[in-house]
Amino acid sequence: MVVSGTPDRGVNREPMTKRLPQDNAYINVLREGMVTNPLDSCGIYLGTTTGQIFYNRDDGDSWELILDSLPPILSLETGLVV
Repeated sequence: MVVSGTPDRGVNREPMTKRLPQDNAYINVLREGMVTNPLDSCGIYLGTTTGQIFYNRDDGDSWELILDSLPPILSLETGLVV
């Protein structure tokens, strides 16, 4: 699984794969399966078709698996509950 980012506004791309599955990882993220958190400028969520949700809070440097064994994730949304 590869997530790419650009530190220089699109001139170059870098892989951001630390702590994402790599070996035999047949994982897909659909178009609406990635979302940013408007309350956390670095917060990124990825939902996979294999039912996992990964979270990143350091500009893509490392990822954390926060949920597993869900049905396929078709889309993600973030929100504020008050």
